[in-house]
Amino acid sequence: MLQWVLPTAVGILIVAVGFAWVKRRQAADVWLLAPKAMLSARERSFHRLLVSQYPEHYIFAKLALSQLIEVLPDSAHRELVGNLVKEHVAAFVLCRTDYSVMAIIELDEGTRFAPGMQAREAHTAKALQSAGLRLVRIPPGPLPEGADLRLVIEGDGYLFMSPTVRKWYPLSA
Repeated sequence: MLQWVLPTAVGILIVAVGFAWVKRRQAADVWLLAPKAMLSARERSFHRLLVSQYPEHYIFAKLALSQLIEVLPDSAHRELVGNLVKEHVAAFVLCRTDYSVMAIIELDEGTRFAPGMQAREAHTAKALQSAGLRLVRIPPGPLPEGADLRLVIEGDGYLFMSPTVRKWYPLSA
């Protein structure tokens, strides 16, 4: 009887170790991911404003600059610009019905002033300008609505929000 105890115990140990190894291997194949909202609450509000003011246009959200800009082979700063284009995502792209870009719109959430972000934002602006694309920045705070929104996008793109009156005004005023 004792002669069967050791082989049985070894067999059970082998099965248990094998089962544990298989379970660990299965657990390693599971990625801990969860869906995330595509747009923040402010971005969703702004998207609705864009749709209401530009119903005849196409509005794309979270579009990679690599879909909008091509880095030409003879570019002096090909690597710098190429990396910027690969990594940056435009908040909104407003297109005409022929899919030509009318404006690239960035919603400033206050992160522009984080360390290193100012240089990145300047490079983004330069890349878009070099490609002949219009960049419009909407500052933190209340969003422009109606005619103010159209003025921001189609005008000079620079308006400010009065903190006391809560109305958008052109900088020239």
